[in-house]
Amino acid sequence: MLMHLVIKGKPNNFSFRKRRFSWSIVALFRHGFCTRSGSVLLALTTIFSYGSRAVWADDPSRAEAVLLVQRCQQAQALLDHVSMRVTNLRDVVVSVGGWPRQQRAEALVRRDGDRLDVSGRYFMLSEKSEIVKDRSHRSRAVITKEIAVWYYCPIGWTEAPKVGIANYDWAGAFAAHGINEITGGPLNGYLPPLDEHRVTEVMAQAADLRLRGAESIDGTVCKVVEAQTRHGKYVLWIAESKGFLPLKVTYDIGPGDLHDYTDRQPFSEVTIFTPEGRKTAGARASGSLDQVTVAKVGDAFVAVSGRFSKTESYGEIQLSNVNTYKYSDIRINPPFQGTDAFVTDLPAGARVNNMADQISGVKYEWREGRARPAGIELGGRGPTAAWKDAAPVSQYLWATVGLVLFGVGGRMAFRSKSAVQAAAGAAREAVDARFS
Repeated sequence: MLMHLVIKGKPNNFSFRKRRFSWSIVALFRHGFCTRSGSVLLALTTIFSYGSRAVWADDPSRAEAVLLVQRCQQAQALLDHVSMRVTNLRDVVVSVGGWPRQQRAEALVRRDGDRLDVSGRYFMLSEKSEIVKDRSHRSRAVITKEIAVWYYCPIGWTEAPKVGIANYDWAGAFAAHGINEITGGPLNGYLPPLDEHRVTEVMAQAADLRLRGAESIDGTVCKVVEAQTRHGKYVLWIAESKGFLPLKVTYDIGPGDLHDYTDRQPFSEVTIFTPEGRKTAGARASGSLDQVTVAKVGDAFVAVSGRFSKTESYGEIQLSNVNTYKYSDIRINPPFQGTDAFVTDLPAGARVNNMADQISGVKYEWREGRARPAGIELGGRGPTAAWKDAAPVSQYLWATVGLVLFGVGGRMAFRSKSAVQAAAGAAREAVDARFS
């Protein structure tokens, strides 16, 4: 039936298989076999055909861009199983609260896939580069899919930590206390706006990912790949000769983009408070990774040093800092069994702030690798939130009786009040009648 809608008669004097599609259409018109409906359908088909050719003509560029991003992600993923030390010299250009501008972070990063163990020391430096001890600290975070626990204590503290913090949000702990701007994350693809996601992962999901061309970075030819994502525009300069690692990365987040990976509102609706207490909204954020050095670790290429700079503008307020990273003592796929990796040294009985329970008032402590209600080691039952206890039927019955009695009492009180008011009115009338 569809054939009769498009073609009239039997075009036996030519074969579709021996002709190109466009010339077949011409032949149909020439021999008078095409109906009016068929003319419209064939015209639309022709337009779609040539439109598809135009789209597919761009596919080689996108296909190469996707391949480059995937190869880059594979190269960076080698450090998903690693033990290494990270040094970060920070220049916090805009600092608040009297914190020194010059800061230094040192970290031992041990990672085994989703398991992270990051021990660090954070130094505040005076203008003479001397350590400001009362504002420096050491910390340790052990993060797994089951639980994340971390603590902070003064830099000179030699005793076991007394207080810790526990959370069950793996992604949040990864970004805040694991691999981040402080511990050299940008050098391995983790840029601040994207939390636990590498930039290559986000770019690969972008519809307009494309290969912009080729440029040279310090004499090394790089393929330039860019993508406009929900989180702004990202550009990678990927060096094939350096194991497909990026020698440069930039991003630019506008007011209409999502700043953080978990944001649900655009950057223009993200606000901070000014020193005067006023709210001001986000305007633009940008960052760049450059001065990257790549070295061979065994058979693998690894980015071992680089500089990451970022700037964020909120109205008239501009926040910026510069981080200079160096990786050292790099061991890929090290044996962690038999070491203290992924086991916190927070002692049993230490007080714990359970981030998953901030309203019940229950106090927690660290026991058996968990944040447990305090006191249960003495044999007591752990406290249960009132809304989680199932009330017996008798409680509902007595509650109903109580409501009925409350209603009856209220009604009686109302009647008594009315009677008193009526009596008072009668007394006033009697007095008035007597003295009138």
